[in-house]
Amino acid sequence: ILGPTSETAVRWAMAAHKQDKYFAFHSAMMEHTGQIDDAALREVAKTAGLDVDEAAKYADSSDVTMQIEKNRNLGKE
Repeated sequence: ILGPTSETAVRWAMAAHKQDKYFAFHSAMMEHTGQIDDAALREVAKTAGLDVDEAAKYADSSDVTMQIEKNRNLGKE
């Protein structure tokens, strides 16, 4: 996670994983051109077959925040 944009993308990737759609989301991200912002991530999620509203809720959840913090701490170690 290198900055705000990549953190947002990670949050959506984790939401895709929760819905068993990580590979579909990843593939759709690789085909995406242009900026990565919330609207683009919502469109990619839709293309990948995610329940976009549920994904958005999970992406913003404290569970995801805690996992990102764990990963950052592990990286620092």
